[in-house]
Amino acid sequence: MPGFCIEKRFEGPNDTPELKIVDTGCCTVAGSHRAGATAAAWVHLGDDTQWRVYKQPDRLLVVEGEPDRFPAEEEALERWLPGRWGSFRGFEITPARVRAFVDPLGTRPLWYVRDSGCFRIADRLSTLAVNCDQPAVCWPIVLEAMMLNTVYSTGSTLQGAVRLLPGETVEFSGAEARSLGRNR
Repeated sequence: MPGFCIEKRFEGPNDTPELKIVDTGCCTVAGSHRAGATAAAWVHLGDDTQWRVYKQPDRLLVVEGEPDRFPAEEEALERWLPGRWGSFRGFEITPARVRAFVDPLGTRPLWYVRDSGCFRIADRLSTLAVNCDQPAVCWPIVLEAMMLNTVYSTGSTLQGAVRLLPGETVEFSGAEARSLGRNR
C-alpha cells in the first residue's frame, strides 16, 4: 500500500532521522523531500496511476487517489481544490507552510499530531505512532471500538491525533495548525 509521512518542525533544527512508513506491502518507489524545517517521505507502486508527485524549486505537491482530475503541474492548490470530487488526499510543502487536504467525503483519511516541537502528518495512525517520540494509546477510544465495534465519538486510538474532516484543508505554519475550511 502507498503511504506518506511529513514532519514540520516549529522548535529546534530538523535533524530527524529518516521518517518511517508502516504497512507498505509491495511498494517499489520511494521518495523524500527535505527543506528547512520540513521533511517528507512517501512510497508507492511503480505503475500506480493514483499517485502524482509535482516537484518544483519552491513547492512539492503530492496527490494520492482518484480525483475527478489531477492538478496541472503549476496549478495553485487554492485554485484546484474547490469543486473537486472523487477519492483523494495529499499535501503541499512550500518554504512558508505545509498544507494537508482530503476529499469532500473523507474516503481517504489523514491524521496529524503535535509532538516534541513539531507536527507530524500521515495517512495512517500506525505511521504516526511509529514516528512519534512517545506514542500513547487513547484507551477510551479503544474501549469504545471494542464495545461497539466502531467509533462514534471524535478522537482516535493514538492520543492527541486529529483526523481531518471530509473536504478539509489544514495549514501548518509555525506552531499553529489552522483549518482553512472545507472544500466542496
